[in-house]
Amino acid sequence: MKTLSVKLVKGFSLVEVLVALVVLTIGLLGMAGLQGYSITGSYNAHLRTQATALAQGIIDRMRANPAEARVNTYDVNFGVAPASGTDCIGTSANCTTAQLANYDLREWKCNLGAYANDAICNAFVSQSTLPSGDGQIERQANGQIEVTVQWTDTSGDVHEVMLTTSL
Repeated sequence: MKTLSVKLVKGFSLVEVLVALVVLTIGLLGMAGLQGYSITGSYNAHLRTQATALAQGIIDRMRANPAEARVNTYDVNFGVAPASGTDCIGTSANCTTAQLANYDLREWKCNLGAYANDAICNAFVSQSTLPSGDGQIERQANGQIEVTVQWTDTSGDVHEVMLTTSL
């Protein structure tokens, strides 16, 4: 008579392998989603940094031209396109303080981004940095200057940076 021997088989069953693959797949999909959020967050932080730099830049220009800043020549609202005027850069430029303020605002509005395709900005040096970026400057009743820069991201959300300072 023959005896049947039962051998102990060591290793993984097909079910165990499939479960491990499902767990691994879920983990990798989660990591891919986090990567997407990370890229979006990094891009938004970059835009916020650019907006802050642009707001600080126009404040510095206002500090360099305080006579016009005090009489609200720099005040401008959202939706106001840059105005044409004298080019105040170069060795032959002799601009008044009012012309310099107009030049500063034109460069600032062009660099914000919303007007980068306007004829004035095409003829002007433009390094637009914000998608649909626009800005507003207003003097408050207490004498402080409020500079607001806003832009629209790729998902259609409007973001803004506001700096308040005194000159």
